Amino acid sequence: MFFEDLSPCMHVASSLAGGERLKAVGWLALGHPYTPRQLPLPETRLGQLLRLLVNPWQPVYFMGNHECEFCPEESVQVSPEENEGSEEPLVTCRLIDGIEYVKWETPRVKAYYRRHQIERDGLVVHFGATNLYVPADGCVYVAPSMIAHYADVHRYEQPAVFWEAVMNCPEMAPRPTNRH
Repeated sequence: MFFEDLSPCMHVASSLAGGERLKAVGWLALGHPYTPRQLPLPETRLGQLLRLLVNPWQPVYFMGNHECEFCPEESVQVSPEENEGSEEPLVTCRLIDGIEYVKWETPRVKAYYRRHQIERDGLVVHFGATNLYVPADGCVYVAPSMIAHYADVHRYEQPAVFWEAVMNCPEMAPRPTNRH
């Protein structure tokens, strides 16, 4: 899904007025060129973005994962060691604050998530399935979690106002997570 940077982010708004306050950043797609960053991305910026993406606050969830349209398509590879046993799913359940969290894993699912993550300085961020909301003066920036991959691998340069908001954003409130 493509949205021009800093345009109203209407796909998550419940009204036109809400959409005007939500600003899209990082909604890239093939056929919509972007200007690549000329200088290396400072690790402090990437680190702060990853910290926000570890467990992002998001008022709306969408089901499913998004693949990077700029990366070559690859099939999920499962090593023989991982595939020992069977493709039977391992299902675990946890009850946290009265909410039951169910985790479903197979060797193929684990390999898929490994391919869709960034690891830096002890942080593991899975991208492609969540959104990031970053508060700023008079607006909230909405970015797909793919933004970290785009910045890290494809040299996508986010608008300076977005980076300012990211660098000034307080830590996201912790909440239970069932990510891989």
